[in-house]
Amino acid sequence: MSKNTKFLEQSNWSLIKRGWVFEAVVPFAGERPLDFFIPDQRNSYRGRKHSISQTGTSVALSENFETGQSEFEIVLKVKRRKVVIISSDDLNGDNSHDDVIVAKIYSIKEHEKDEEWYHLTKAGTHPLFAYLPDAVTGKECYVDLSNTTTIHKNMLLDEKYDITEFMDIIEQRIEYCYQMGVYKKISQINKEDIS
Repeated sequence: MSKNTKFLEQSNWSLIKRGWVFEAVVPFAGERPLDFFIPDQRNSYRGRKHSISQTGTSVALSENFETGQSEFEIVLKVKRRKVVIISSDDLNGDNSHDDVIVAKIYSIKEHEKDEEWYHLTKAGTHPLFAYLPDAVTGKECYVDLSNTTTIHKNMLLDEKYDITEFMDIIEQRIEYCYQMGVYKKISQINKEDIS
């Protein structure tokens, strides 16, 4: 089985573990104006990209999200990158739950080593980043806990490294993000939704 198709099979989702680094296809967050995908009438998997900046068409009206249409097809860029799984193993292996929560891993570039955030990260005192030494991935990296995201499990390509030994520091950064309101605990979300 090709490493790029392993997690297309639900039977392999039980191999997804918290604290492991995976290669994954991660979408960039889109921004407006959006590029819309206009499906071909004969084959919905084929079509064309239509930029909202192309004026004079009815598609430009599609950014009126209050028209009652519930779904839109847009074009986003994706990048292959390393991520660490931070969702629980219960969710990771559950075939009825399609997504995993990941934190992106960024390489540290030579010119960034003069920056204050680098020294804080390497010392283990940066409030949002967790340092990974070059022995882990082959180069110095950091896990950015301020920008976690969910991706579908089939966007995972291949498992790479077990970094569970770094999960204590990662969990501390997650807790800090909760305290700062960067993202909310499920218990907070449920209370706010109810009231």
